Amino acid sequence: MFRDGPVKPGRYREFVQCDVDVVGISSVMAEAELMTMAAEAFGRIGLDIVIEYNNRKLLTGILLDIGIPEEQTWRLLLSLDKLEKMGIDTVGKELRSKGVSDPAVEGIERFVSTESFELQTVQKRYPSAPVAEAIRELEALNVYLDAAGIRERTRFNPYLARGLNIYTGTVYEIFLTDRSGIASSLGSGGRYDTVIGSLSESGEAVPAVGLSFGLDAILAAYKQQDIKGPGSLVEVLVIPLQTETVCFRLTKGLRAAGIRAELEMTGRKLKKALEYANKEGVPFVILIGEEELASGQMTVRDMKAGRESKLPLDDIDRIVRLLAKD
Repeated sequence: MFRDGPVKPGRYREFVQCDVDVVGISSVMAEAELMTMAAEAFGRIGLDIVIEYNNRKLLTGILLDIGIPEEQTWRLLLSLDKLEKMGIDTVGKELRSKGVSDPAVEGIERFVSTESFELQTVQKRYPSAPVAEAIRELEALNVYLDAAGIRERTRFNPYLARGLNIYTGTVYEIFLTDRSGIASSLGSGGRYDTVIGSLSESGEAVPAVGLSFGLDAILAAYKQQDIKGPGSLVEVLVIPLQTETVCFRLTKGLRAAGIRAELEMTGRKLKKALEYANKEGVPFVILIGEEELASGQMTVRDMKAGRESKLPLDDIDRIVRLLAKD
């Protein structure tokens, strides 16, 4: 991905992201499931995060009730999204520069200065249909977040709007809880029910909601907090010593048995291959050369313990048990 805008720690001009999207579900259960997935994923990799969320309809409806013309709401949502970063005075000046009248700016300032954001109180103050719909969706989402047991890892942010105009409902962003060093989001997304339909001949709306993980920002957070990763995902490296065909067949058998096996295919010398396995944290190495072929056995090296054992070439089950024991 590429983007315009300011560059800072965790926020780059060019970046890689991993997207998860659900199509065809209009219920906010889809949002709750994606938010739960994010909370569990970051928990597994050891990053303490909070998921901030809002509903675009809430902000849009409030702006309409304040007296902002509908065609201007999109531009003003971008300004409101900057509130926590810039403060109301700076945002007020920006709104006026966009042609918003003083009474409307004052109405927005009253909304921003609201001490309590109890949803029912907001609905009484701003009675438009979009506000009512947003509150119904937010309350339903809260129920599902409670049911998933992740409510304490989320925070309702009534000013969150997200920068893209594709979003039609729920929006969310993922931040480090303490935001130390990296204030940018590690992931974000929301509901975009009109995008797919706008690209089809029928123009019919298709419910859709997504979540993007910012892999570069996550890596930056890892480096900043000096978190040690889970080690290699590869459980065993198979090294052929002029025995490529046999090792190819063995690697296939290991994978079929559920072992995450990698086959050394670069032609490295044995010493270099072992250095690679050690550097990558691969726990076991299997060596098969002419001597092993002659004896009908493979050499299995435990890289952590630094010891070797011999196992029959065709005994996949014993390798599986050995790895399970480790």
